[in-house]
Amino acid sequence: MSDIRSKRLSTGYETVAGQYRLLSVGPNSTILIKSILVFNAAGVASTIQVWLNAASWIIPLIKQPFTDQSTFEWNGWIAMQDTDQLRIDFDVNGVAWWVSGTLLEGSYDATIVPMAGASTQPMNAGAPL
Repeated sequence: MSDIRSKRLSTGYETVAGQYRLLSVGPNSTILIKSILVFNAAGVASTIQVWLNAASWIIPLIKQPFTDQSTFEWNGWIAMQDTDQLRIDFDVNGVAWWVSGTLLEGSYDATIVPMAGASTQPMNAGAPL
């Protein structure tokens, strides 16, 4: 028998528009996000956004217009570590989500060596590239 390779990491349904934390990575853990499904059950069209949050910056992962009763699916691999968060933001009342992936025990630190001329400073959200 093999270990579980993927499992449900977060699921929910919110009836009030706003920003919600889908999951946070605990100490000494790494999470691999493999898929995100978002369903608009609000009865009206909306734009739904999913963000990756780290200590001092954010990266938009999904910014998707949704018609009523539609589902958006994202598939890939995103590694998240201690204190990283996955958040969702929507402006309608009635959104459901399902996040699956893998929870790994233990965290690791990597030394990042930038290319010549590259910045090692985190990007500010909304700053021009």
